[in-house]
Amino acid sequence: MSGHLLKRRSRVVVLGCGPAGLFAAHAAKSRGADVHIFSKKRRSEMYGAQYLHSGIPGLTDDQQAGTVEYRLIGELDDYLTKVYGEVIPERSAISKDKLVGVYPAWDIRRAYHAAFERYREDIMNEPLSAASMMPIIMEFRPALVISTIPAPTLCTNPNGHAFDTRKIWAVGDAPERGIFAPRPNEEPNVIWYNGESSPAWYRYSLINGYAAMEWPETVKPFADNLAEVQKPIATSCDCWMGAKRTRVVRMGRYGAWNRHGHSHQAYWRTLDLLKEMKI
Repeated sequence: MSGHLLKRRSRVVVLGCGPAGLFAAHAAKSRGADVHIFSKKRRSEMYGAQYLHSGIPGLTDDQQAGTVEYRLIGELDDYLTKVYGEVIPERSAISKDKLVGVYPAWDIRRAYHAAFERYREDIMNEPLSAASMMPIIMEFRPALVISTIPAPTLCTNPNGHAFDTRKIWAVGDAPERGIFAPRPNEEPNVIWYNGESSPAWYRYSLINGYAAMEWPETVKPFADNLAEVQKPIATSCDCWMGAKRTRVVRMGRYGAWNRHGHSHQAYWRTLDLLKEMKI
């Protein structure tokens, strides 16, 4: 096999330089892949309480794993009704054991900032769109494209494909912007799930000193710096998934457009894909 074909077989394009994108790029680099990252070249702002559910070799090795405790206030069914109403598929996917317990946690901000500093020079400053995707594939001929940017951005049939969302109201700490969420409780590293009618919020978190609070769509609170957030649920979009000679995989909550996408999964899934593809 020629050197050109060998290089193409190991070439990976990553779309997006948020946590999921750079964790995927980090995994590909660790496999010796020829990695190209396309994104607006700026570090993603991370609002509120977030954490990694898993350590990432090479990025969290110097971190001591902490814990996050989940606590449920009230009854599970009351919480589900408050958040999802009567949408049975959404309700049936959540059991009480998912909202109660103590779980290991790593600092996502430290890991992401380390990844951004390490790979910032590899990021090609490119505003991405459906129109810009094909030239990238044609020029680089990658074996694998990992897209972590919002799925609607790359949709070539926006009138024919559905992007289901759930609207909520939220506010999260962003000290660099002078934004801070309310703090009904100062107990650190706890996520509260609230099924009671009062107070109206349904989730409050305080993790690694950052707080976040969320309310159902039906209850718009009086809160400073309130944001309307559209949370991805599911999509019928399959654009680019059948690209010839290039495997396209969408990762991350907004890249895959589902509510199960966690940033750390992009690292581990990328490793599995490259092993499967023998890269």
